[in-house]
Amino acid sequence: GDNYQIVNKRLRLAFAILLLVVLAGAGWRLCHAREPEYQGRNLTAWLRRLEAAPEMTSPAWRESVAAIRAIGTNGLPTLLTMRGGDDSRWRVQVVTLIQDTANVDLSELLAEAVHRRARIGFQVLGRSARPAIPRLAAFAATSDPALAERAFLAMLDIGGPETIPPLLKVLTNSTPARQILAANYLGQLRSQARDAVPKLVQALSGSDVELRATA
Repeated sequence: GDNYQIVNKRLRLAFAILLLVVLAGAGWRLCHAREPEYQGRNLTAWLRRLEAAPEMTSPAWRESVAAIRAIGTNGLPTLLTMRGGDDSRWRVQVVTLIQDTANVDLSELLAEAVHRRARIGFQVLGRSARPAIPRLAAFAATSDPALAERAFLAMLDIGGPETIPPLLKVLTNSTPARQILAANYLGQLRSQARDAVPKLVQALSGSDVELRATA
């Protein structure tokens, strides 16, 4: 009866929490074992601190930015891993079960939060993150549209002429949906994307209405 349902619900919740703790711990050790550090904190810790900083003039904000820039290109492998990772179906299901049953917010354990912090890292590093462009270009060429869009955003945050060739490659050798994304981000690069103008003009004569509008 009701007692059985309550016990069953509690057992499912306990099992879900145990599973999440074990796998989250294993994932944490795997992801953070080789993270670069600055003044005793790893890159993820500095990204979290920056994200939580109340405003750009606060000491926490300034110290976090300085730390991430001090870590510099040593942090790119971590940022690329963070940018490329996704949640497995079981992880989403476990987190959803715990949130619904225990009425707690565990969204920070999901990939969306990790992607958000990775983007902050690329924004802080800016042009100094140029060595990451080849890997981001590979992400942009994958069949996963969400991963491709995250790669486009990272290249937009890096900026500079080095980001133009991979975006042009997508614009000319990809699916219409991916071409629209590439055209959009090339447009956001403005004067940096002067070399892309001929390809964008060519896109205006294409058959895809949305691509023509974006170009």
